[in-house]
Amino acid sequence: MHTPTPKVIKMENLANIFRIEFDNGAVKYVKSDWVKDLLDALTPGEAGKGKRVNLLGMGANMWIGTEITIAPDGNVTVNSKKTFTSQELWADGKDHVSQL
Repeated sequence: MHTPTPKVIKMENLANIFRIEFDNGAVKYVKSDWVKDLLDALTPGEAGKGKRVNLLGMGANMWIGTEITIAPDGNVTVNSKKTFTSQELWADGKDHVSQL
């Protein structure tokens, strides 16, 4: 039997880590794309190759903003640019910040 994915009811930007509350009461944490890009740039060897240019804009591009819109279906749009589905936030989310 398929269990429906919980819908996002609240999302906050905590210094480029998203805190997400779902309609089933669960809270999960997801890294912002900025944090993912930064970690990729700092990865040694081939994994970080071609991504280190992100380090040049690190100070200027640190804060991604807090304009978060949640649609009735649970989809979330950040800064009117990037949309996340409840399913991907649920799947990518971690139960604790320390797991990121």
